[in-house]
Amino acid sequence: MAAEVLGSGFKFVIQSLLGGDLMFPELRDRVARMADDAWYAWDDYVRATRQVAALLDERTVADIGQRIMTVARPLLQQQGFSEPRALLSDWRRVFTANVRGLDEASNPVTREVAEGRAVIEYGTDLPPALVEGYLRGAVLMFDRRVERFAREIVKVEGVERLRCTIEWR
Repeated sequence: MAAEVLGSGFKFVIQSLLGGDLMFPELRDRVARMADDAWYAWDDYVRATRQVAALLDERTVADIGQRIMTVARPLLQQQGFSEPRALLSDWRRVFTANVRGLDEASNPVTREVAEGRAVIEYGTDLPPALVEGYLRGAVLMFDRRVERFAREIVKVEGVERLRCTIEWR
């Protein structure tokens, strides 16, 4: 099965990235017609996120990722996540609630988690600033403060990965 992303997630991320601007009217209209509970091609989602994120500065894209996570807080708390460490420990489950069928190289992996620190690796499909925003938002949504965030491209078993290190208080 080809990788897919849930319509509600596809719509929310792209609409958030598009904001109130008039750019990409065809994309905006197509996304608006998507069904929340249908699945759409991951490759189309990646292409759309990259296309829109390329027109925005990285800080704006990261801020949008943070806001997306803030909106998800009630749902994540219902699922039993009450603090950043618990959420980041099971980050793959959070991600795969909206994405299915990805190959292992694209799925996120929690490499390390401790009190006030986590290392998460992603595939390199999504804009790095958006991933940063998601992870920052996972901390900020619980009224914690991000002390340090670093991201780098690393090779893991010959495959490039986006490694994000986040520290919070």
